[in-house]
Amino acid sequence: MSENELMNTIFSAMVNQAIRNRGNWVSPLPQDQEEAQKKILDAIHDLVENKAKIKPEYQAQVFEAMVLKFAAETNWHNGGNHT
Repeated sequence: MSENELMNTIFSAMVNQAIRNRGNWVSPLPQDQEEAQKKILDAIHDLVENKAKIKPEYQAQVFEAMVLKFAAETNWHNGGNHT
């Protein structure tokens, strides 16, 4: 199984689980939580919109920068290496 196939399988499972869980969601969220959710959803939109602007020859570099930024922001430890 290729890396893309694995990621697609994992993401598809997450989407299916989220669809099943929708009935358990709190609606409406408290205002501060609603605002935080909106910021997250807007950030995802901005990420996708700006990713489309990256030329193919720079996509791998930009993706790797995204991975490292996410690792740094989440204090990710990778095999003893800290980003």
